Amino acid sequence: DVEGCCWWGRGSLKIRGTCLYGKLNHFIGKKAAAEGRPAWFPDIDLCLEPGQVCAGPESPALRWITGMYHWMENIQIYAEEDGNYKEQLFAYVNGDLNDEEFLYFATKLYILNC
Repeated sequence: DVEGCCWWGRGSLKIRGTCLYGKLNHFIGKKAAAEGRPAWFPDIDLCLEPGQVCAGPESPALRWITGMYHWMENIQIYAEEDGNYKEQLFAYVNGDLNDEEFLYFATKLYILNC
């Protein structure tokens, strides 16, 4: 039961959703430590305490790590019919950073996650 829990809007990119918090917990949180893997935050269970991203003693680091993970997991790998993030990024850079289309595309991916 997740009623009353808040799994959205935290970190440098305002990560949201139980799936992303679960993945972070698996790779860098308490679950990693419990399964014997190296964990940057072995005492933090991001599934049970997602507020640690903003309010815990490790929050400055967690805010940026969650944002970077969100970017890697959802945005930089995006390749669908409406566009490919890496292709558009290369076109933007090779075009002397003058094409606003890339900025709109990246913003849409971040805001709408699609």
